[in-house]
Amino acid sequence: MKLTKVILLYILLNVRLGPCLIGQENKIMDFDTFMEIVEEHHPLSLQAELFPEQGRQGVKHAKGAFDPKLISDLANKNFDGKNYYDVFEGGMKIPTWFGLEFYGGFEQNQGVFLNPERTVPDGGLAHAGVSLPVGRGLFIDKRRASLRKAQIAQRSSLEERRELRNQLFYEAAKAYWDWFKAYHVLGVYQDAQRLAEVRLRAVQQGAELGDRAFIDTLEAEIQVQNRELSAQEALLELENARTLLELFLWRDGIIPLELANETIPMANEDVDARLPDQRFSQQIDSLAYLHPNLAQSRFKLEQLGIDQRLKREQLKPKLDLKYNFLTEPVGNSWISDFNTNNYAWGFSFSLPLFLRKERAAINLNRLKMDALRYDISGKQESISTKAQIAINKVNNSFRQSSLARDRVDGYSRLLEAERRMFRAGESSLFLVNSRESSYVQAQVKYLDILVKNRKAEIESIYSLGLLSDQEE
Repeated sequence: MKLTKVILLYILLNVRLGPCLIGQENKIMDFDTFMEIVEEHHPLSLQAELFPEQGRQGVKHAKGAFDPKLISDLANKNFDGKNYYDVFEGGMKIPTWFGLEFYGGFEQNQGVFLNPERTVPDGGLAHAGVSLPVGRGLFIDKRRASLRKAQIAQRSSLEERRELRNQLFYEAAKAYWDWFKAYHVLGVYQDAQRLAEVRLRAVQQGAELGDRAFIDTLEAEIQVQNRELSAQEALLELENARTLLELFLWRDGIIPLELANETIPMANEDVDARLPDQRFSQQIDSLAYLHPNLAQSRFKLEQLGIDQRLKREQLKPKLDLKYNFLTEPVGNSWISDFNTNNYAWGFSFSLPLFLRKERAAINLNRLKMDALRYDISGKQESISTKAQIAINKVNNSFRQSSLARDRVDGYSRLLEAERRMFRAGESSLFLVNSRESSYVQAQVKYLDILVKNRKAEIESIYSLGLLSDQEE
């Protein structure tokens, strides 16, 4: 990680239970900075990066079935002073992708009671040959099926990574905008409380001078209490929002962090409502098809298809042919005595008569594939619907935000006019408080709509499974 990002972590965040690292000046953590911290440090984000490597190791493991193998077999029996037999055989097997298996080796056997078929020349006997499945296993076998499935799993691991990151970023983004809203709502109520306290002192002074009725001081005091209650409730919301936000703040996926007391979200003036990406609205069905969850289901369907091929292969008779060239060493050479008339060959054959087990396995796998196809169809429609609903929310909240902002400006002008009339003695404290309450509620409503817009935008991207792509 770059040095500047490390410094940023120390400025905005504190290690839990650690000392404060910065002064009292407010530090702004914008949305992009927060999401970058989540992407690079959250344990789930780091865990997601392990999936591609798991996929690569799975392919490597499957390829191991095609590795050449050294084999050896040694057996010896001595009893009553006699060497019954001394048998040794060693060699190498080389499997191939096409089903052929090459092998070669050397055997040297001796003994008083050696099985005659194990008798070889005194210098030993070398052999080299090939094994070929002519029936079952000619086009696909367990080794080839396992490798193909592992290769599909490797591609699926990338989608698994996307899905985990998509979910993480969605939850983190919601937490940030909840914190943003709670912080600015608290600011609105604290400003209203300060204004109410200033007005209370002014009314008290006016009552002492005889310019105001003492009953007005009671109303002003009640208004201060109401504003204080609202501010306390907003403070609780902010503390809870900060706590939830800190769930996403880590360093290197190991050390949990907390927000420094001086860290604040973006100013609400720097955040505007947005319209949805036109690409989402115009290509919602095709984008839904690319959802990582659907992609994983399609990869699973491919794997079931390979299983189906392998199960159909079991309907064929098993017929394996083997052929070996035989030669004995002459001096230091294994080839000088080579003769095509020296060989060993054979075949093995088997076939179940009723094939009930094989046919049932094919039908069971086909049912799994049908069920998965239905599941994919349902998921795609559900994803498209959820994304469309989220896009509708973005459009609606965008229109509402403009009205809500105008509403805040209107209430602000009404409040200022009412205050001037109050100072001139042409209005009452009740009307001023009423105008001020409407202005406060209008500000809170605007913040609510603004955050709804941003969260709906995030939801629309998340519903299509594209949120992790946005962060890359």
